[in-house]
Amino acid sequence: MNGRLGASVKERGANADIQGMKAYAARLACLLILVGFPISVWAQDSDEAGSRTKILALEHAWNQAETFNDLKALDSIQHGTLRYSYRGISMLKNPFEIALYQVLFWQVKPRTVIEIGSYLGASAIWFADMMRNCDVNGTVISIDIKVPTPAEQRENVRFLEGDANALDTVLTPAILATLERPLVVIEDSTHTAETTLAVLKFFAPILRSGEYIVIEDGVVSDLGRAHRFNGGPGLAISQFLSAHPEFEIDAGFCDRYGHNFTGNPNGYLRRS
Repeated sequence: MNGRLGASVKERGANADIQGMKAYAARLACLLILVGFPISVWAQDSDEAGSRTKILALEHAWNQAETFNDLKALDSIQHGTLRYSYRGISMLKNPFEIALYQVLFWQVKPRTVIEIGSYLGASAIWFADMMRNCDVNGTVISIDIKVPTPAEQRENVRFLEGDANALDTVLTPAILATLERPLVVIEDSTHTAETTLAVLKFFAPILRSGEYIVIEDGVVSDLGRAHRFNGGPGLAISQFLSAHPEFEIDAGFCDRYGHNFTGNPNGYLRRS
């Protein structure tokens, strides 16, 4: 809506009718009032320049209101994410990812999924069920410093104890050599920039062409909370990609519902 409103002002040109400009300003004011944003509307204008200034002020207020409403919507989605469960077990997955992972699994058909950050184990079970739905006979390896014991179990899910910052101690060369391909890695541990970057660096030489590493919860930046995570996943992704041109952001996933309309903005990384 911002772009449409801004274009409307420009299209009027320098010789725009002053009454039309006043009417446009009034419509903007009404819209802002409807969304509950506090503004003041001037009663009368005698010159074109004054009207233009006030329209620009109203548009600025509209942008602020839209940003405020975007954050409210984002917070609402995040609140629902934190209450989401799978088969009765808390899973904390963003609704966009519920859809996007299914597309990713169908496209890649991974024989091995490595999850960093198990939480209660629901997502590992979900990944295993998606593999079965895609007619893939594969394995899920989920790593956490605290191994979960979910009520449900899957024969093809292995929970291992390990630290995201020291993956070489659990994913030894001997274990990595036995992994069936294709491989999909999901980094969903602490969400700090340091840990995320450590995971990215570990898997960079392991992943092959066409394989993915998904970095979860970069949305903390959009929520204004990246400072709590020392810059968060977004910072780690930026630093990693600047040093690893062999990886690229797959916009087909990140932008499927609009530019970075996902809980994992810029987080679907594919090795070229």
